[in-house]
Amino acid sequence: MWGSVFRNGDIVLAGNDPYLYRYWGEQLLASGLGLFDLGSLNQVSGRISGHDTLYILTVWWTSALLGGDATAVGLTLAWLPVLAGVVTALLVYLIAVRLTEDRRIGLAAILLLAFTPTHAYRTALGFGDHHAFDYVWVGLTALALVALAGQRVDRETVLPDSPGKWIPVVGLGVGIASSGPCLAWWPTVEHPGRAISGCSRRFGCP
Repeated sequence: MWGSVFRNGDIVLAGNDPYLYRYWGEQLLASGLGLFDLGSLNQVSGRISGHDTLYILTVWWTSALLGGDATAVGLTLAWLPVLAGVVTALLVYLIAVRLTEDRRIGLAAILLLAFTPTHAYRTALGFGDHHAFDYVWVGLTALALVALAGQRVDRETVLPDSPGKWIPVVGLGVGIASSGPCLAWWPTVEHPGRAISGCSRRFGCP
């Protein structure tokens, strides 16, 4: 895997689509736009409208931190899927433990995820497409839904009555808001949400 990505000083990405993100990453770095300037972000959102906006911005920001050149863009796209896969595995573990209260099942869930061919392929080194990045936000949304479904809510209370109960609310908001500019298909979030709600009721999450 390493040799197929890093070849003679070049970074070769798997598939065709990652090169679109490589192109935009290099273009944004060369544009001289401010990374966190609101005016620059408005210009960027207009230029990349119709693409995976948040993913392109993440590639741009990360590449700038790693050196701000074409090599940095290649390294970012090569390693982002791996990092996203690790984060997704952690989220799956937390979901499984939250539902079953058994760490062994959480570890088993990670193993099942790791050996799922589609997930293993899309989170591999050099697969710089957006899919692994999408998994993180879907996983965060799912975990927040599980946590919210397990809360004991006072029927007379509209808002969470303790600071700890706000964490899943914030997580759900971040997950859904981030999924919008990342995902091309909303059912990826909608259908798991229905399933998780049913599972939470079945297992009686604490």
